[in-house]
Amino acid sequence: MRFNTSDIKKICVCALLVFASAAYAVDASVETGSEQNVKKDASLSVDKTKDKKDTKRKSSNSSNQKSVSQEISFDTYPIFLPYTNECVKNPKSLVDFGISTQVRLGRIDVLAQQAYDAIAKNNSPISTAKMDEKGFKKYLACLSVNGAKMSQANIIFSKIAKEQKSFSKSQLQESARSAFMNSENITDKIIVSQLALINKSLNDECSFYNSVHVVKCGGLIFDFTQNQLKLGAGVVYGYNGMFGVSSSFKVSVNDSDTDSFEVANEMGSSSSKKLSLSKSQGDSDSASTKDTVNLQSLIPSIH
Repeated sequence: MRFNTSDIKKICVCALLVFASAAYAVDASVETGSEQNVKKDASLSVDKTKDKKDTKRKSSNSSNQKSVSQEISFDTYPIFLPYTNECVKNPKSLVDFGISTQVRLGRIDVLAQQAYDAIAKNNSPISTAKMDEKGFKKYLACLSVNGAKMSQANIIFSKIAKEQKSFSKSQLQESARSAFMNSENITDKIIVSQLALINKSLNDECSFYNSVHVVKCGGLIFDFTQNQLKLGAGVVYGYNGMFGVSSSFKVSVNDSDTDSFEVANEMGSSSSKKLSLSKSQGDSDSASTKDTVNLQSLIPSIH
C-alpha cells in the first residue's frame, strides 16, 4: 500500500494527539495522587496535634488532682474547748472565791495584802481568810472532770492517728471532736486511779501553800497564776500533758484543694466507726476489770 504525502501528515497528527493525551492522563494521575497524599498527611498531622493536646490536658488535670500531704503538729485542745464546761472556758480567780486586796480599780488595800500574806506564809486553812472553800472544791472537781475527759479523748484520738495514714483538714477536726464526744466514760486505768485520789483529796481541808495564789487540798495543788491543777507532781488540768497524756500529735494532712464535702463526710463516717469500735473495746475492757468512772457521778451538780 502506498501513502501519499497528505496521508502521512494525517497519521503523524493522530499519533501526536494520542501521545499527548496519554502524557496528560499520566500527569493528571500523578498530580491527583500527590494531592491525596498531601491531604492525608495533613489530616494525620492534625490528629497527632489533637492527641498531643488531649494528652497534655489529661496530664495537667491529673497533676491538679494529685494531693500533697504534709506532716504537722496538731493540738486537740482548741477542738475540745467549745465542748468543755464553763470552768474551762472561763477560768476563775481568787476574787471569785472572796479573796481580794483591791479597794477599787488601781488601788490596793495594803493591810489586807499583808494579812493574806501572813496567813499564806503559815500555810493556814483558806477558811481563815474567809475563802469560799466549798465553791473552790467544786471548781477543782470541774477542772478534774474536764481534764480526765480530754485525756481520755486524746487516748482515743491517738489510736485513730496511728491507723490513719493521712487526714483531710475537715476529717482531722471531726475525728478530734468525735473522740471528745465519746469520752464520757473513763476507761483508762491510770486516769481512773487518779480520779479516785482526786475524789479523796477533795474531802480534805484546803490550805494556802507558801503563797496566797497557791492552794493545797490533800494531794491536790492549784496555782491561780498558771491556772494549773496538780495531783502530786503530775498535772491533771492544764494546757498539755493532763493525766500524763499528750494533746499534741504529729499527723499527715492532705493539703489538696480538691478536697470535697463528700470526701470529708465519707472519711468522717469512717472515723466515727473507728471511734465506736474503740469505745466498745474500751467499755468491754473496763467491764471485765470494773475500772470505769462515769464523770457525771463524780460531781453530779456540775453542768
